Amino acid sequence: MNTTISEDYNLTSRILTLKGPCVSRPYTEVNQCNLRDSGKLVAVKSYKSMSGDSRENHSEKIHPELQLLSSNLLHHVNIVPFLGFKKDKPFHSLVMPWMPDGTLTSFIRTHKAVLETAAKATLLHDISSGLEYLHLHFVVHGNLESDNVLITERHSACISGFRQSVRLSSRDATCPQSQMPPKPAIQFAGPECDTYSFGCIMFYVFTIRMPWHDATSGEISNQLRKRVTPSRPKGSIVDDKQWALIEPCLSLLPQKRLSILDVLETIKKYLVSIGTPDLTGQIEKRGNHPVSSGGYGSVYEAIWKRKTGGRVEVAVKVMHVEAPRIDEVKKILKRELAAWRRLSHTNIVSLLGTTTGFGHLEGMVSPWMKNGSLHVYLSKRNDVPLSKRLLWMDDIAEGLKYLHKHPVVHGDLTPSNVLIDDDERAVLTDFGLSIILGGFTNLSVTYNDVKIGTLAWAAPELFPDSPDSRRQ
Repeated sequence: MNTTISEDYNLTSRILTLKGPCVSRPYTEVNQCNLRDSGKLVAVKSYKSMSGDSRENHSEKIHPELQLLSSNLLHHVNIVPFLGFKKDKPFHSLVMPWMPDGTLTSFIRTHKAVLETAAKATLLHDISSGLEYLHLHFVVHGNLESDNVLITERHSACISGFRQSVRLSSRDATCPQSQMPPKPAIQFAGPECDTYSFGCIMFYVFTIRMPWHDATSGEISNQLRKRVTPSRPKGSIVDDKQWALIEPCLSLLPQKRLSILDVLETIKKYLVSIGTPDLTGQIEKRGNHPVSSGGYGSVYEAIWKRKTGGRVEVAVKVMHVEAPRIDEVKKILKRELAAWRRLSHTNIVSLLGTTTGFGHLEGMVSPWMKNGSLHVYLSKRNDVPLSKRLLWMDDIAEGLKYLHKHPVVHGDLTPSNVLIDDDERAVLTDFGLSIILGGFTNLSVTYNDVKIGTLAWAAPELFPDSPDSRRQ
């Protein structure tokens, strides 16, 4: 891995410290700062000098965590974004977005009384999605714990704390013992690696108890040496479905633990089985009329007054329905929710929940995109450079790649169903025509029973009378 970082990431002259250390740990401390030109709040994570560190050339020393995050390897919605670095001693400091809701530990402790099962499962889906991405890129986190998961302003989970991370040479390689942390977060340190630690995080999120919550560090060490793992709590603290998610991750034999990809798939099925979070009573409509309307539904601007605190701008999509077709549209809505609930990607609009009070059917709640659709954005601006347009094309392709991998066919991809988010990335939305292929990669899909989307963007084989359609 490179031991130098491009000066394009150097934010030293733009950093203004607002508060002293907000978080201090044995190896690191975090300061709240802002960027002078934009006023944006950021967190500056500095590394403490350990005994035995050489004092020579300290100002040029790059910490392995900073090396990893600045390598352009890790770009995922559930991994803490890397903004740049600040030159400090003994190491350059890491600059990342400020997360006002803190760590998963503090978030659960503060909001445990109002956190519903669907919200807990969504957080676990976020963490496992980020972990799957790491493993696909041969990165072992090495110290996954609730304090190394941050909660974003939108209350999604983001993996951080890569101080002990290791990039392996291949998928089958193992993490050398020499690279394990000298003092790991012992409550989450299993016999080996990330899947076990994620099982402990699931234990914490569902039970609101730390694994080994009633044991000392010495007692935990002794239990692990005896090959004992956390047992299921007594009573109804965790139900059978939740324990079925946790238990395979806590197997004593590493080779018997599920891969994180398999864990993620089981969590997706669990999410679908429990349904989306019901936000009824928390959503406040802005105005009486939709901000946009199409053949399949209308979109309203609204405010989400979260039980966990804060007010968030959201969009509420309500599907159009006529009385004779209400049962048919309910089936379409059920399919859209099932498809959408399983998805987590930078270039896919996230589903926050559902709400009533906007029409005959449940409304689907998603983040508000102030820039609007790709169609609207381009119609208002004639000066969008080619470089940005090419980035949008890449965004759309990445979103489609992700959909097809899962596997979902969008079915109505148009410029109106591509939104531009607050970071000016292109994201896909509107899965009303989505077809879930059920995991069969060679499945041939017949479209005769599916409504065709906007005609100008529809492929010819979607039309029943086309030669290609007759050959199916």
